Parts: sequence; structure tokens; C-alpha cells
Amino acid sequence: MTPARVNILNKLQSAETFANIAKEFWVRKDGSRIVDWVDVKPINGVWESRTMISGGIAFRGSKPQCNDGMDVYKGENIVAAELQGVPALTQADMGLIDDIGLWKYSSIHPAQGLAVASVAHCPNGVMFDPKKIDVYQYRHYSLSAGGSCIIST
Repeated sequence: MTPARVNILNKLQSAETFANIAKEFWVRKDGSRIVDWVDVKPINGVWESRTMISGGIAFRGSKPQCNDGMDVYKGENIVAAELQGVPALTQADMGLIDDIGLWKYSSIHPAQGLAVASVAHCPNGVMFDPKKIDVYQYRHYSLSAGGSCIIST
């Protein structure tokens, strides 16, 4: 095991919940619509604190693609602490997906995320680059296939 992975395991083991390691950010709303987000606590104004924990993205119909899109994996692709198999969707057009979850806040993502397979024989997760791929839960069918947590660095 590499020293970097040992550090990640130590961080995970020292936390009570994923919320303790998830990146914190703040959103500002206009009515019920989120209009701005930052990852440095604002000094003034009305901002809501959030953590980067999500079930991932949701498709509710089409699965749009584009030439410079993002590969999307399901939670079931997380096996033995790595992504295995092919993406559920290659080159996903994140701008046209019904609900992009945490990927709405991509401008403040750190370099690493942790995707956890929530239906597995044993605890299982994989580190990933949230700027390149997404690991999602199939909310369209209400199956708990996986989820994402963007961890603070």
C-alpha cells in the first residue's frame, strides 16, 4: 500500500462520518434557486453551508453525449477499491443531464473524490478525479447502486 493510500485510510478511520471528511462549501439562493457557490466561508450575506456528499447524477430520460464529455460509471463498477468495467455512459454532456448533483459545483471541486458502493458484500470505495469521471447512483429507478463524496484535501 502506498503512503498516499495509508494517509487516506487514516483520514477515513479518524472520521465519525463521511460528512467529517467531505469538502464543505456554501451556497447563496435567490428564492429556492441556487445562484452562487463558494468554498471559502463568506464573511457576510446569507449563505447555506453544505457538504459535498451526493448520490451522483440522475438521468430521467435521454443520456446526452458530446465530444468533450465526462465518462459516467455506476456504483456497481466499484470492485476491490478500483473502477472496473466500462462506463455506463461515455462522453456524457453534463450540461444537458437532468440532475448533475455535485457536478453543478465543478468550479470548486478538489482534486479527489471518493465513490462508495452502497450495495456491496463489504465496505468498498474508490478514489477518483471529479473533473474527469462521475460515479453515480441510479436514482431514476430508486436503486442504491453507489454514491459520491468529494473529500476535502
